[in-house]
Amino acid sequence: MHLLRNSYFRRVWIVQEVALAKKIAFLCGDHELDPHLLEQSVLGSWLIKNWVLYDLDTSERMRVQIPFHDDSIVFKIRSIINYSGDEGNAHQTIRIANLLDDQICSAPQDRVLGILGMVEREFGNASQALHGSMSIAELYTQFSTLLFEASGLAKTNWWSYLSMAFNKIRIDGLPSWVPDLHNNDTESKRQPYESMLAAQGSNDPPWQASSQPR
Repeated sequence: MHLLRNSYFRRVWIVQEVALAKKIAFLCGDHELDPHLLEQSVLGSWLIKNWVLYDLDTSERMRVQIPFHDDSIVFKIRSIINYSGDEGNAHQTIRIANLLDDQICSAPQDRVLGILGMVEREFGNASQALHGSMSIAELYTQFSTLLFEASGLAKTNWWSYLSMAFNKIRIDGLPSWVPDLHNNDTESKRQPYESMLAAQGSNDPPWQASSQPR
């Protein structure tokens, strides 16, 4: 479990290193682990939270340590970076930003700089200005503007990114539509709309976003 549920996988800069490397190798002492086998094992460790396991001899339900973080994200982002499709750079970057929401980094600006390190060549000179010294709010706003301009208003792939702007915790100075990428972990998120509907009883009033029904 030390290999499969390791905080090493949660660091933003480790994700970047794994994503950009032409070849990756994982060493355990003197042994080199097969990256594909490790990836499948880490993913399986995350999926175990949905399983009910029983002892084969006693048929009793087994107690399993449930993982609280999907450590396979480091491999998923590497797959996105290496994917040569036609979805568009902004779409891929939005997917990366969504996946990094619960990763660990000390400095709030590393949320953006870590992503730009993986996709900077795709946006050309447009992303270079974001490396200058500016406030966190300005950095997040300029980064979000870059994504929306690259994506285009006719596209819908940026809705998942925009939905992150409604978290409970936000730094000062952010426009209402800009996500706080640093305060975006599970505890900061609001309950998804789908979950609210699923929990709604038959006698509950209809769910509505505004205070006045229309």
